[in-house]
Formats: sequence, C-alpha cells, structure tokens
Amino acid sequence: MTTPEQYQRAKALFEQACDLPAEQRSEFVSHFCDDSEVRAQVEQLLRADAADSTLLRTPPPDAATTPTSVRMPETIGPYRILSRLGIGGMGTVYEAEQQHPRRVVALKVITPGLEAQGIMKRFQREADLLGRLQHEGIAQVYDAGSFDTDAGPRPYFAMELVRGLPITEYAEKHALPTRERLALLKQVCDAVQHAHERGVIHRDLKPSNILVTDAGKPKVLDFGIARPAEPHASDITVHTRTGQLVGTVTYMSPEQASGRDEVDQRADVYSLGVIAYELLTGKLPFDLKGQMLHEAVRTIQEREAPSLSTVSRGRSTDLDTIVRKALAKEKDRRYQSARDLGEDIERFLQAKPISARPPSTLYQLKKFSQRNRALVSAAAVVFLALSAGLIATSIGLRQAVAARSEAEAQREEAIAARQLAEDEQKQTEASLKLLTDALYNVNLNEYGSADYTVSQLLDDITSAIDTNADLLPVTKANLRMILGDTLVGLSRWDEARVQFQKAFETRRALFGLENEQTIGARTDYAAIMIDLGEDEPARAMLVDNLEIAQRILDPTNTEVDKCRTYLANVTFRLGDYAGAAALFEQQIVDRERLGLDLDAEVYTTMTSLALTYQLLGRLEDAVAMNEEAVAGYTQTLGPEHLFTLTARANLALTLQKLKRYEEAEREMKEVLAIRERTLPADHSDIGVSKANLSRLLIELGRLDEAEPLAASAMEVLTNALGADHRYTERARAYLIQVYEQTGRLDQAERLRELVPAADTNE
Repeated sequence: MTTPEQYQRAKALFEQACDLPAEQRSEFVSHFCDDSEVRAQVEQLLRADAADSTLLRTPPPDAATTPTSVRMPETIGPYRILSRLGIGGMGTVYEAEQQHPRRVVALKVITPGLEAQGIMKRFQREADLLGRLQHEGIAQVYDAGSFDTDAGPRPYFAMELVRGLPITEYAEKHALPTRERLALLKQVCDAVQHAHERGVIHRDLKPSNILVTDAGKPKVLDFGIARPAEPHASDITVHTRTGQLVGTVTYMSPEQASGRDEVDQRADVYSLGVIAYELLTGKLPFDLKGQMLHEAVRTIQEREAPSLSTVSRGRSTDLDTIVRKALAKEKDRRYQSARDLGEDIERFLQAKPISARPPSTLYQLKKFSQRNRALVSAAAVVFLALSAGLIATSIGLRQAVAARSEAEAQREEAIAARQLAEDEQKQTEASLKLLTDALYNVNLNEYGSADYTVSQLLDDITSAIDTNADLLPVTKANLRMILGDTLVGLSRWDEARVQFQKAFETRRALFGLENEQTIGARTDYAAIMIDLGEDEPARAMLVDNLEIAQRILDPTNTEVDKCRTYLANVTFRLGDYAGAAALFEQQIVDRERLGLDLDAEVYTTMTSLALTYQLLGRLEDAVAMNEEAVAGYTQTLGPEHLFTLTARANLALTLQKLKRYEEAEREMKEVLAIRERTLPADHSDIGVSKANLSRLLIELGRLDEAEPLAASAMEVLTNALGADHRYTERARAYLIQVYEQTGRLDQAERLRELVPAADTNE
C-alpha cells in the first residue's frame, strides 16, 4: 500500500527524471531512490511516459511532432507572434508584439501535452515567482493568462525580451579585464539577492541563464525550476529531501546534487561561485564530460576545485579565497547569501579586506597598507618573523649538530633531536607571546586608534626584541630583518638601519661571513645604506658579498641574484652605467644559462637594463630590451598590469628619442587608454601618461592637442602628488611651453610664478 508521502516522493522523482536525457533516467532513479515501492512507481510512470508519444520530451529529429515542424501560431491571446525563440523543458518561447502598451516581449507558452505531467504547476509557479521580482537585473514579467485551444485552455506569460550573450561569452567576446568581469558578477549577485529576499531560489543559475545586453547589463532569466524559499510556502513546493534533482549538474551545489538535503539560498551562492570560476579562468571547476550521473555527483560532493592561480596564472590570493568560499562543500562554510558574496567582490575591487579571510591582524593591516602605501603592516612583521625566526633557529641548530664529528653525532643524535624540538617549541611560545603582548592594544577595526598608533606598535616590538630573554639570538636576528623592512616602509630609515646592522652582526657572529643567512643580512644592510645615500661603502660591501655568494652558494640561489641586483642599482646610481649594464646583463645571462624560468623579476631587470642602454646612447638596444620586457610582463602578469604598462611607457619614450613618432604615439595612447579604464580618474599614473603624450605632441607641433592633455595632467598630478612634485612640475612645464609657443606669454608667466618649472628636456 503506497502512503501519501511515498506518492509525493515518486511524483517528485518522476518529474525530475523527465528533465533528464532518456539514457540517464534509470541511473538517476537507482541512485536517488532507496525505497523499493517508490522506485517501482517511478519506473512505471517513466514507462508510461515513454509509451505515450504525446508526452515525449525529446522527440527524434525526423519525428512528425518535432516542435520546429509545427506551424507557428499567428496570435496567442492579445499578442502577435513574430518568431520562435526557443523550446525548453516546459514550453516554447516566442518573440511577440503586444499592442497596448506597444512593445516586443518574450512569450512563454506551455508545450502541448505536458499539462497532465504536473508540469502545469511548475509553469504557473514560474510566472508567479517572477511576478514577485522587480529588479533591473532580472527579466520582468509583464502579463500572465491563458488562451483557448482545441485541447482546452493553455497558459502563457509575457516577459521582458532580453537580447544578449551568456555572461561568459560576453566577457570573452569583449576581452573584459578581471575587474570588469567581477563588476558584472557583482550585479548578478545583487539581482539574485533581490530574488532571495522575496523568497525565490533560482536553483539553475548558469551562464546561459544570465544574458548580458549590448549596454553591458546582466539579466537573470529562466526561473523555471525556481521554488519559494519559505519551507511552507505552498503545496507546490518540492524540497530536495524528497529525492529531487533539479538544475544543471555542472553548476549544481553538493546538497542539490545529493537530492536528499534541504536546498536553500546557499545553493544559488554555490552556482555563482562556479560562474565566477569560469569567468576568471575560462574553465569549469570540474570536468564532468563523459561521467555518468552518479560519478558527476560524487565529483561535485567530494573533489576540491583547483585553485584559480593553478588554472589561470596571476590570480590573486584574495580572488581564490572568495571563489573557494563560494564553492565550499558544506553550506555553513559558504557565503550565507548572494549579498555576502557580492560585498566581498566589491571589497576586492576597492582593495579592502575581504570577509572570507579570518580577520587576523596581519591580513587586515596588509590590506590597509595596499590602500595606504605609506604604511606597511606592522603585524605582518611579527607574524612573518615568527615563521622566519623558527626556520632560522632550526637551520642554526642543525648546523651546530652537523658540525660535530660523525661519531659524536651518531651517539648524540637522539638527544640532539629532542633538544632541537624543545628549542623550537620554546621559540614558538616566546615569539607568540611577543606577538600577543605587542598587539594587545591595537584596534583591529580601525588599524590603530589615536591612543595606540602603528608607530607605537613598532616601538613596542623593537623594545620586546631587545629585552626578551627567551628568544635565541638567531630568532632575534630574523625578527630584526623583517622589522627593518617595515621601518623602511614607514620611512624610518635610521631605525631600520640599526635593525639591519644588528641582524647582520648577529648572523656574522653565529655563522661567519661565508654563510647563506649572513649573506642575506649583509645584502639587506647594504640596501638600507643605499637608501640613506651611503652609496660608496654600500657598493664596496656588495662587491665583497657577491664574491662570497658566487663562490659558496648554488648559482640558482636567490641570494646571489638579490646581491647582484642591489650592486647593479648602486653602480647605476654612482653613474657607472657601463658597469651597471654589465651586471644587469650578467643577471639575464645567468638565468638563461642555468635554465631558470623567466619571471617578473627578470623582466624588471630587463627594464633597468633598457634604461641603462638609453643613458649609454644605445637606443636601439634599449628598444629591443624594452620590447622583450613588455612581452614578458604581458605573458606573466597580463597586458594591464602596472609593470607591463610602465615598461610600455618606457618603450614609448625611447621610441620618441629615436624619432619613431608614430610608434611612440600609438604606445602612449594605448597605455593611457588602459590606465583610464582600469584606474581611478585621479590616479597619478594617468597624469604621467597624459604629460608624456603632451610632450610628444608638442615635439610634433600639434599644440592644440597637447594643451588639454598637459592641463589635465597638471590637475591630476597636483591632486595626487602635490604642486611641488617633480612629475607635477614637468606637466606644468609642458603647459607653459604650449602657452609660449602660441603667444600667450601672460598665461605662461602666471603659471610659471606658481612654482618654478622643471627642465622641459628632462
């Protein structure tokens, strides 16, 4: 005897099986139905469905009942039919014209013969649910009704006709940069949140259901399998606990794929995560092609998606974190709403801390420093030093053990291992206590209050390192190294110098000069000396340090490259361009000789070498090197990265010196266009681009084009950098040139009186 509950379960399973290809229906029923009575009923319904030709969901292409072969009606109710747009699981969609008000709409009509399958309720539910939604990002329902046919009344509803491309196709066709793709997704999140707030869960979000118009506005469509979010909304609500599997498997959440868990708005959040993954990488999180249904479900429920950076190089950690949270297997670990996901996307676009990360001091202050580059995260000093200090402690202690005679080492191996573990544990506890004490008074929400500033935090850390008796010298040295980096970021040069010097002296005393850790500390000590203008002694120190590094370290060791980089830079500063060029060239040659991968750091060296060539008068060599740097940056970092654009700007200036004006102008205009599209309007890089282009146009005698650029550059740079900054002065000088060459001497003089103009030939 079948119970009412079993009947409802069989009915739900049957409806969902009908939405699947015929070859997958049997497997679906076996996988999601563990009640023999229910399974028997579903199988009987499916056999009846297959036997009735009027109920075929997917007739063969040559069948007489193929929908496209049926004559298209001229009118449906008050609508004049213009064309057939498509055929879905429940109905046919027509392009139709409405007379009052006069407009073209999408008219959705239930497919003949489906009324008896329970589809009628789903069709009516879609119209009802869409009627609740009034949002610019959701296709609007205008009207609903029915019209008479020989088989009786058939329902329809008229809705907004959206012409556009699926969101992923639109992004690819228009080659949208990451920021614009995320901005589109943020709008979709807003639309989905609107639906959720009105009790509607979509359950089938995918690119083909999100069309982007020619105006760049996304629209969410097709709420055909949506359902009310309220648990007791109506008798037509079918919960996934009944064994229901609805939606498109590729974009389906683990709980939706299981068919046994209650589906709520977080299922839509998961689908948005899949769309985000595809938008950012061009690929889906999981390749389900060729998998049987049960295999696909298991993949969705058990496998973790590869990180964004694994699939698409250059993706930030924050983006990966956002997408991973949206794709979390457990609902409670996922974003709890589409709004939460959208807000994190917005935070990322504004370089603010995202909620998907634990609000640690390190992370909050790191994000704060990105928006306020004069500050560097003080908490990062301690946190990174904790790891670095422990690593160095382990290395130092292991070196001490290794220095013993082999026989002694064998006898005391167990004792040494235990002692090493105890020492490492003590360093962990001591460093953690230092971290806790130093950060006790920090206001994490405001990144330091008026009562306790970041500078005071650093003072406390400095004092703690000096006085903490529990920390080994090698740990203190590592803490000082990273503390020194932070003090440099705050322009506290003299204090940074003290920390680097003490770190170097400690490592030299512990390990000697011919040691990797000492070499690293010595390089950083020399670097701060360069910052303080002590170029000659810094150069001498680096020459000696590089000789040791090349002699005792593997050529691939990063300390060799770092030491040579600083030596090349200080040699350049001292005006020895030939010597600097030789060092830069050696860096590049060594990378190629050792078969090391080329990365952004190498292309930075190429950019420096190109500038050196330019100063040596080797302009053609400078162009070739700059072009190689641009190509490398474009491949590794992307065409819109800061470094890529800077290299292109440098290339343009060199082309200008060679009087290759057409190429120079093209590069400058393209760089300016990208910067204007991707940066805030008041960003200094935009001002620099405009100033450079105005100078080129002045040289070409196109003063009418140069004037507005120079004026705009001066305004942007004044606001961004101040009136007395050298870039601002340079833009002002170009505008003065325009005034003078067009006979407006009074205007030139008034502008010159503001601040003395820079050398226009710089």
